[in-house]
Amino acid sequence: MKTYADILRDHPILSCLSNRALTRLKTDGHESLYHKGDVIVREGDRCTSVFVVISGRCEARAQLPDGSQGGMRTLVQGDTFGERVLLGQERFWFTVTVLSDCEILDVPVDELKKQVLRNPQLRTALERQMFSELRAMTREHKPNDQGRIAVFVGLAGQSQAEVLTHRIATIIRQDTGRSVLYVHLKASNKTSLQLSHWQSFRAGSDAAEFDGRMVKKEASGVWRLDLGVRLDGSDASNLAPLLGYVSRHARFVVMYVDAVIDSAVVAEALVQSDLPYVLMSQTPEDLYRCNLLVRLVGQHRGSKHTTLRPVICLSEHQRAESFASLEKRLGVRVHEFIHNLQGPIRGSADRTHVQGQERVFRQLRYLAREIGRCRIGLALSAGGAKGLAHIGVIQVLEEQGIEIDMIAGTSIGALIGALWAYGLSGQEMQEVAMRNKSLSGMFHLFDPVFPPRCGFIKGGIIPRIIGREMGDAQFADLKRQLLVVTTDLNRLERVVISSGAVASAVHASMAMPGVVVPVTREGRTLVDGGVAEPIPVGVLRERHVEHVIAVNTIPTPEQVQTFRLIENEQSQSRPRSRFGLCMNHYANYFSKGNILDVWVKSMHGMETRLAESACRHADVVVRPTSCDGRWHDFVHPEKYIALGRRAAESQLERIKESAA
Repeated sequence: MKTYADILRDHPILSCLSNRALTRLKTDGHESLYHKGDVIVREGDRCTSVFVVISGRCEARAQLPDGSQGGMRTLVQGDTFGERVLLGQERFWFTVTVLSDCEILDVPVDELKKQVLRNPQLRTALERQMFSELRAMTREHKPNDQGRIAVFVGLAGQSQAEVLTHRIATIIRQDTGRSVLYVHLKASNKTSLQLSHWQSFRAGSDAAEFDGRMVKKEASGVWRLDLGVRLDGSDASNLAPLLGYVSRHARFVVMYVDAVIDSAVVAEALVQSDLPYVLMSQTPEDLYRCNLLVRLVGQHRGSKHTTLRPVICLSEHQRAESFASLEKRLGVRVHEFIHNLQGPIRGSADRTHVQGQERVFRQLRYLAREIGRCRIGLALSAGGAKGLAHIGVIQVLEEQGIEIDMIAGTSIGALIGALWAYGLSGQEMQEVAMRNKSLSGMFHLFDPVFPPRCGFIKGGIIPRIIGREMGDAQFADLKRQLLVVTTDLNRLERVVISSGAVASAVHASMAMPGVVVPVTREGRTLVDGGVAEPIPVGVLRERHVEHVIAVNTIPTPEQVQTFRLIENEQSQSRPRSRFGLCMNHYANYFSKGNILDVWVKSMHGMETRLAESACRHADVVVRPTSCDGRWHDFVHPEKYIALGRRAAESQLERIKESAA
């Protein structure tokens, strides 16, 4: 175990001090224990001390000059904060929050100031440290710059939990290229957790030692450490220092905890992690055990900053229970499902070696990329028939092998996103669109309502299309994460649906106000998601998706105005039949200038500005916009699909950079 003097001496600044000075600092300092979620200092607080992290982990987050909360730094054993006071800065410019229980040494600044005045070498080292820290905190933050600790608990009913967890660690290593440490915590009567100095560990070496145990580097590049804990639960207090200590040596730490270990140790490991997962089946026994674990974690001091993430593992042909039923029995929301487990998963983490289980690999990869902070989200906009361009974009993504972890869709974007999330390829979706290419196929899209009190169209064709392609699919059955955006008509607020029946959610998202009758779902009256968020970039950002590709099929006002001028010039040179124009004007409610046309144009005027504002928060924006088609122009799908392909290919380099 490192002494306080060892920890202080390891610091690049404090190492300049003599042993006598270090002892004086320790004597004058004050030790404090902080729990997960506690705030040690806030931005703007007066600085009267220098703080040294003895154990655990903290996060320093700075507010950047533009007002965004972007700068971030993880502080672990031996790191300090507050040194700027030694150079005349009297207030903190960042907030420090505890990530896992920390022991902090609070050193009064007076003694350190004396040492700075006496030691020019110390002042030089301090200035270099401050410059390096300022540059690191104010640079553009990249998601992978900060590591994470994920803890998985495998309940007794899930025999493959440890294998799945190790596979996730391997995928993190492959996708991020960062150092990954896999820790297996086992029950033992003889050993207990100790924190010896891990002297020989380096990211580039092939072997290391931790407390007398060998840390092996596997062929995949993942470090592996097997540790034993006592069955009596006495090692619970050692977990926070352990996690903080090993996080110094690996960017990502993935820990698997056997469920047979004392419940106090299991709960402590979950609370002290950044991402706590529970791998389980949906048997009554596992549901009951998970519920007990939820309640046990809820009694911990850091529980308000900890939300368990149950991952339900399903065997082949087994269907998930409803989200509402599982949530009621678990006490928390189900985080993810892993479908089609067909026996032990062996071999490498490459998809071609996972016994052909493409779906299992994709779902494991989603969890791995969530931990690795490298998820890619696809935001599909509203836009009526023009939204068929989403299919062309998806075809290009598939051809380039670009994996999408989460899809968010509004209106037609919700329909295309749902079909893709279910498993239809881009080519298969094009075939679905081509079935409605004929004029008779177009008329089948509309089921008029008489009298038209709440809308002219009932919209029943939408559930029928989904039913024909997906059956009665639930969100839990989808192969990719899907978020459907709708609008609550009574509260005028955005509603994001991610559970229950897919068909009713997509129907609600496409219920254009005044045109399609609103949809009642779970007691809410829902209409088109384009009213609240026509392109759901914000929905993905709120789910902390790191890279967002936005597909915006809504033309800007400038594009519409330019097209209208060209259209007017062309119409003046074309011969027109007054009788035909008159009949079309009175008999066709979709004709230009009629009631439905006015409503749709009004909606479009609102959506354009919201869409442009949302696009500013995306990493890449693909714009397959067209002004020469109507919102109900479903008879020309090939035109819009080709437009989507061209737009995606023009942005392909930026998409690849974002996906890298």
